Amino acid sequence: MAIYLSHTTALSIWLREGGWLVRDGVATRGGSLADSSASAREVEASEILQRGAIEAPVHVIVDTLVKRHVSRLLVPHLWSGKVPLWCFYKLSDGVFVSSPEFTVVQEASILDRIELAWAISSLCSGFRKHSRETTLWNTGFEVTTPITSLKNVERFLKFIPAEHGTSATAAALRFAVEGAASPPELALAMISCMPKRLGGYALPKPKLNQSIYLDETASRLCGKSTIYCDMLYPNKVVVEYDSDEFHAGSQALHDDRARYNALVSMGYHPIAITKNQLQNITSLDNAFRSIAIAMGKRQWNLDAYRAGQREDLLCRLLDRDGTLLEEAMGR
Repeated sequence: MAIYLSHTTALSIWLREGGWLVRDGVATRGGSLADSSASAREVEASEILQRGAIEAPVHVIVDTLVKRHVSRLLVPHLWSGKVPLWCFYKLSDGVFVSSPEFTVVQEASILDRIELAWAISSLCSGFRKHSRETTLWNTGFEVTTPITSLKNVERFLKFIPAEHGTSATAAALRFAVEGAASPPELALAMISCMPKRLGGYALPKPKLNQSIYLDETASRLCGKSTIYCDMLYPNKVVVEYDSDEFHAGSQALHDDRARYNALVSMGYHPIAITKNQLQNITSLDNAFRSIAIAMGKRQWNLDAYRAGQREDLLCRLLDRDGTLLEEAMGR
């Protein structure tokens, strides 16, 4: 018999353990849950609660109603029928965790579309927390390999029956982004492409951390052959997030100017968004107005009455206090 971890427990493992399963293993199970079993006694015996990312109650999936043993340690979910192959990773002997793509589909029945899009974006981004503290904002982060990709999630939906959350997941994918290297980048990219009715700026989805290969003239200007930009929009609009508005030292200022000049020489439109602008929705509105105009959207405008809604959405996506993460974890 085996324990199949799912839903918020699986999401907690993927978000909080930095995707080590992807680097160290391959998906091994799928097809049938006939050997699924879970009870409070089995969960305690497996010692999975000793892992820092797993906390009670533990979410699992089973294939029949008779195996659903609800307790303070256990939240069982019923999954009828077969599951696609390669849906689980082996966590330990007799314990498996849902793949990132399978986890996202499971969470579609629990999270709202903003939370689900944020969870997908986090799984598809290249940063992880340094510590096990709840907030991504205050504890620092490190660049790492994304756990999955939007294409992988989209491909997975084709193998799941429609009644199992595929519609909600497909809807969230429209707002999800991939390739962010920090929480502010993820928040800016998501709010830029979310519809105005949800508090977003309704711009095309940007490509994150894209490489721009410089021609000979631009290369001489900055001394590099390639520049990596935080966000690349249509019409050659480049948006950079500056975590420190005032750079320390003349060399840093020189490098920024050289980079700016190199981009301009190749027809790009570089626009900077500073950390201070993330604290003031009016300043951020003005920054995105400049982005829209640079993209050629002359008739683009914002509803002043939705400023509070945009500010609320930005605060959620930045997740400064870990609230969104904790909501996604089901607490």
